[in-house]
Amino acid sequence: PPRNLVHVERIEILKGPSSALYGPGEPGGAVNYITKQPEATQKATISAALGSRSLSYFDFDTTGPLLNLSNVNYRIIGSRQQSDSFRDFVKSDNYFLTAGLDWYFAPQQKLGLSVEYTKQEGIHDTGVLGSAFGPISSQRTFFGEPMIGAQDLYAVTAEVRGSFQLSHQWQLDTIFNYQQAGAKGDAIEPSEVFFSNNESSLSRELQTINDNNNALVGQFELSGSFTSLGVNHRLLIGLETTHLAKEVQLAVSDDELNPFAVSISAPTYNAALPMLKGARNSNEDREQYSLYAQDLFSFGKKWRLLLSARFDSIAQSGSDSVSGTSFSNTIQEVN
Repeated sequence: PPRNLVHVERIEILKGPSSALYGPGEPGGAVNYITKQPEATQKATISAALGSRSLSYFDFDTTGPLLNLSNVNYRIIGSRQQSDSFRDFVKSDNYFLTAGLDWYFAPQQKLGLSVEYTKQEGIHDTGVLGSAFGPISSQRTFFGEPMIGAQDLYAVTAEVRGSFQLSHQWQLDTIFNYQQAGAKGDAIEPSEVFFSNNESSLSRELQTINDNNNALVGQFELSGSFTSLGVNHRLLIGLETTHLAKEVQLAVSDDELNPFAVSISAPTYNAALPMLKGARNSNEDREQYSLYAQDLFSFGKKWRLLLSARFDSIAQSGSDSVSGTSFSNTIQEVN
């Protein structure tokens, strides 16, 4: 599901190829979301909003010491948003809830735990029907089926963090993150515009999908500063391991045997649903191990030099029982 920003403290953007230090991704840069953390000062906020097209929004944020303990802080954030659309029959309902604890078990030593749940329900909408010359349907016209039901997107995340001050100069940070996410439900996709009895119609394809993803990530970072030969260094060394598992079941109708058509100018709904056949039943596994390091050299008060390197080893495998295909490969990269 799209990221909910109600629990985001700030967003950091790293432009250019230097983002390669933080993992495989787009060469244009990387985006880092810094989430709100438990605080030692008790406070709470509540906000609500109403708007056009039946928009209603509510969120809350509360944080402070847990049970008046001086070394344990909590934070709970939640929100819900419901709305209609300028499109006929299109609605959305979004939920978000997160809770976190920080335990300072010793001076400059911290353990943190957080869980997060997000869900988005809504009718799958393919948008305004158009051509190379512009829209060929009303902006309001919906080409799905109102009674098909909502398509659900969800994600559940649990994370354990540790921050350990090893000495005056060195610090160890660890993160273990588990996420389960997926999508399930029905969707209707446009297929082809055709003309019959002086009327333009749209053939459609009915789809049912069940998509499940599981990810487990472990990260260790050792950082510190020291001086060597008159040059100040700020060193970071990191190790990251990732395991991803993905399962997809997809069934679709045959729009040639059953066009499942609807009029473009005056659609009628609640048509008999076509038969489905399996189009995909696949699974994929990915194991990734990464080692990275960077050193910031400081020469006096004005000059800085940053050197960084990263090594990634990625092993992927998967298969699809419908197509009878499978794959397996290993990739190693140095940046």
